[in-house]
Amino acid sequence: FRVLNFSFYHSEGVLKGKSYSFNHLGLDLERNWSQNKIGLSGWSLGYRKEELHRKRLGHFINLGVFRKFDVGAGFYVLLEYGQHGYRSFPE
Repeated sequence: FRVLNFSFYHSEGVLKGKSYSFNHLGLDLERNWSQNKIGLSGWSLGYRKEELHRKRLGHFINLGVFRKFDVGAGFYVLLEYGQHGYRSFPE
């Protein structure tokens, strides 16, 4: 079966002694196989946009594989390509 995931999340923290804060939007298509193949449950293809106020930067595409277990846990291996935004830090 296929699943379409829409996500929004907020990141903030401290990097090299300076605070940062920005938002992300994401859209992912997951394909679950009916039976595990080479120990994996399925694959995903997605798009993520960070720093929503910038038009030209912060676009990412990703491709991943995942394994889900019956206990509600699992893992993802994700490859992502894109160009980070400026992530401007306060002076």
